Amino acid sequence: MTAMHRRHGRAVGPGIAANPDTPTALLRTLVTGDHNAATLRAVARHPAADGPTLTACLRDRRARDRAATHPALPLDRLRALLADPQPPTTPPPTRPSRSRTCCA
Repeated sequence: MTAMHRRHGRAVGPGIAANPDTPTALLRTLVTGDHNAATLRAVARHPAADGPTLTACLRDRRARDRAATHPALPLDRLRALLADPQPPTTPPPTRPSRSRTCCA
């Protein structure tokens, strides 16, 4: 997986982070290098993510919610999230509009 990340970069980050066998060290590499928001969100859900890795995920508003529920998030980071006067708001999921046509 490390070789794949080196070769393909940020394009494969979310897939690598979603793999349950991804080691903690690689997860940390994914969030410290060139990454995208989808990678942060996938890492925040990963059971092997450690405290520093989850702290990096707090940069993305949607990844914050996931990282906040992770048991490895450091307590001081959780306290900071609770004390935030403007907590992140997760927008409701959008559904594509469907035009309904009726056949007579």
